[in-house]
Amino acid sequence: MLDQVRQAAVARDAATLGTFLAPGFRGQGQDREAVLVEVRRLFALYASVGVEFADVTREAKANGVYAVALRAVFSGRPRQVGSLADLLPTAAVYAFELEFEERADGSVLLRSAQWRAETP
Repeated sequence: MLDQVRQAAVARDAATLGTFLAPGFRGQGQDREAVLVEVRRLFALYASVGVEFADVTREAKANGVYAVALRAVFSGRPRQVGSLADLLPTAAVYAFELEFEERADGSVLLRSAQWRAETP
């Protein structure tokens, strides 16, 4: 699933990213829709986006739930609109703590996410 998430991010495809989020998803205290609005806004600011995942660990919990910790290394080329390109970063690293749930139909959805910026 992480590779599909990476592919959707590189394609700047917020709709596909949304399909991986559980209906009750919470990220940094925001609900699913608020997070997707922010993702769409960020994708609109960048002409291209790259992301790689590193240091991925997985821990099984109860009832088909599991935790994943990882580092996401982002790169991007801001759109050339006025001075916008000078204001936006071209690289960033974030540490993520994710919680996934495996559903009865075999699908896996992201139910929560927390993240913090790290020094690249």
